[in-house]
Amino acid sequence: MVGTYFFRMATKTANIALTDELDAFARTDMAAGGFGNFSEYVRDLLRRRRQQRIEEDLAMIREAMKAAPVSEPPAAMMRELSRLRHGSRRRP
Repeated sequence: MVGTYFFRMATKTANIALTDELDAFARTDMAAGGFGNFSEYVRDLLRRRRQQRIEEDLAMIREAMKAAPVSEPPAAMMRELSRLRHGSRRRP
């Protein structure tokens, strides 16, 4: 049997204060975007901003990976890292 399952995530209510100018812009933009209400509009903005942050973080990681060494670290460095790692486990 195939069915559709819906789940509801817990929600929080947040109140925001807008200038008249921002309120007018938001309501015009909301209507132009086909949003049913102001909450849907704000949730969409937040999701887009969250996705933008994720993409920025991924770009930063990709850039860091370009600078990462492509070969194994030298044996002396590995010994030092091992020494430091084991030394950090000791209790005074």
